[in-house]
Amino acid sequence: MTHHVSQEGRLYDVRDQWKAIPFEQAIEEISNGGQLFSEAGETQHVDGLKQVFVLRDAALAKAMAADVARVKKREMTVDQFKAKHADHLNVLIDPDHPDLGPKNNQFVVLRDGKLIPVDSNDATKVVEGDLFVATEVKGIPVKTAFQLVKEEAFAKTLNQYSAVTGTEVRMIQTLARELTSHGKKAAIDFYRGPVQHTNGYYTAQGIITLNLLIGNPDWKGCLSIGGGHWHEDSSKDNAYKLKSSLHPGKLAAFGPPLSREKSKYEESTLFERDGGYPAKRPWYPFSGNIYQEVIPSAFEGYPYPIKILFLHKGTPALATPGGQVFIEMLQDTETIPLFISCDIVIGETSMYADYIIPDLSYIVRNFFGDLGQIYKSTKRHMVTITQTNSWRFFRLKRSPNSK
Repeated sequence: MTHHVSQEGRLYDVRDQWKAIPFEQAIEEISNGGQLFSEAGETQHVDGLKQVFVLRDAALAKAMAADVARVKKREMTVDQFKAKHADHLNVLIDPDHPDLGPKNNQFVVLRDGKLIPVDSNDATKVVEGDLFVATEVKGIPVKTAFQLVKEEAFAKTLNQYSAVTGTEVRMIQTLARELTSHGKKAAIDFYRGPVQHTNGYYTAQGIITLNLLIGNPDWKGCLSIGGGHWHEDSSKDNAYKLKSSLHPGKLAAFGPPLSREKSKYEESTLFERDGGYPAKRPWYPFSGNIYQEVIPSAFEGYPYPIKILFLHKGTPALATPGGQVFIEMLQDTETIPLFISCDIVIGETSMYADYIIPDLSYIVRNFFGDLGQIYKSTKRHMVTITQTNSWRFFRLKRSPNSK
């Protein structure tokens, strides 16, 4: 049985907080908005998709995006932009800061040994050579890469590594013995779990180094570069031209993502508004997939407030380091008015959603690449959809005392 601790510290059955609603009702409520949770005593009006997606004219979107580019380059002033687009300023988040983009942007879609070198052709034969070198050449200190790895590895004792990782020394020794007892036949593969967080790059380098130390890169059945996959979005030469032909009137997107990735603070009109440096939150002009910034940025309304949060294929409250702080943010209905999630369970993050659409696990469906199912943002007005004989949505029975 799944439980959740209330603000008063009492346990209650999470299932008692949800009710099934028809698929059509869920689509109606999410699309049109309104006082969606009046039965829980709420009077808050929640904007639906129709109120958020107000810019629908492809030609207008293209023209606005081009002029916003000029504003960012200081080739056009904000006043000139407002004069040129005076009849359509209502589609912008903030007409005084047109570079934040249209209101459409307010819909946000959100894991003690000794190193012995061996012969690459004979895992039992120890190499005699200078893999470990720490010396000087004409006064210049020189160390091999293996020497640096060894020094870093032996910088702490096994007991210290055990304390840092929360893993028993015996388990560390067992795993090390198992990994190094099969020559090149062993390999460590990894994907999102170890790397989709702030320290992910360094974790990946550590895993790759372990593979390198047992000599398995580019051997059959070992670690190698992936062979690619079928590009379901038709970005490669596929039969179905999903990217190019399905959206002839595609809207031009403009404005920074909520996470401010691939965006320059210095080019934003917020730079002048906020007095230059420092920015209220970091901007990431060279980075992408800044997953951990989405929820706190929505909570702070920076660089702009959002209306709807859609969560799919993720549970940031669990997977993000320190992600427990997201829980209180997701419960704030003023900063995140509508939260929809797509999940296979009432999960660690989706349990705070307003609506949950049931997804299928990889075990029971033919996985269609990176294209996901319908998803909805996770928030305190909770609605879930499960699949029985027919599709049903479940919505949270909101407590009058909930945030």
